[in-house]
Amino acid sequence: MNKPIVFLRSDPEDAFSGYVWEHFAHHPAVKLVEFEEIARHLQPTPWPQVVTASYPDDLIDTFRDAHVINRVFNIDPDIVQSGLLAHGPHELWLHVITQPLLNSAASLAHDMGTRGVSRSLPPLNTQWLSMSDAGRNGIKVPHFVFGFGGADPDVSGVQNSMQKSIWSYFDWKVERHLPRAEKGWHKFFVESPAGEPVICHYLGAHTWQTFPRGQALDLDEEQMASIIARARICFASSIGEVLLYLEEGGQLRFHAFSPHLSAAVQSEAFPQTVERWIEEMASIPVSTARHHWSPEIA
Repeated sequence: MNKPIVFLRSDPEDAFSGYVWEHFAHHPAVKLVEFEEIARHLQPTPWPQVVTASYPDDLIDTFRDAHVINRVFNIDPDIVQSGLLAHGPHELWLHVITQPLLNSAASLAHDMGTRGVSRSLPPLNTQWLSMSDAGRNGIKVPHFVFGFGGADPDVSGVQNSMQKSIWSYFDWKVERHLPRAEKGWHKFFVESPAGEPVICHYLGAHTWQTFPRGQALDLDEEQMASIIARARICFASSIGEVLLYLEEGGQLRFHAFSPHLSAAVQSEAFPQTVERWIEEMASIPVSTARHHWSPEIA
């Protein structure tokens, strides 16, 4: 028997899972699960446990030994506010209670957790420190300064500085997502990118590139492979996309990682690539060693 592929989502506007829902709903190896199917088996409990789970056997079996593609980046506010979290509606508790279910999987694409807690959804400054190993591994990242609190950071050492949101991954020509709170507090300035942008997408072992400015560029394959390999580890993501800039001399500079795959879905190569990726995962046989897991949360 082969491993099933379980796609778990919470946001119907997610372009990647939307494509899978539309094109692979009847695939024999693919199972589609809405987060609501998990949430209906959760109950509020007294502090400090906050919420507990009583999952039925069929739901446990759905995730056990499966390839799970976790697309739960934002949980429906109606679920968060539904009374499950009687001690404060913080959705992190819902990620915590779901983690043991996902831990029974054979593989998991994307870490669970809220933005900033999930390894797949860190802010830009954390991305750069992780990807470059604080400047020790040769992967180039942008220079930046951070002004804690209301302090104005010294931007004199940052060439062509621009203020950005630490959460705005792909806005580099004009920052369109700088909220008022970040504009005047914890100010974050980065160097404007030099060179030509390229987005590298990857689904498992499959990689391809798109070029926002239209013209295909000659890239150093070794550099690109090294950056993607590092991203897989840093962001706990076997699928994703990275924004690079090709600078003078052929140097690639990493600018951002995103698990959303919004640009990948729009690319010409996406339909055939996602089909090959799913077929390859579906052909992997289940190991004879099974997980022993209880839905009870310690």
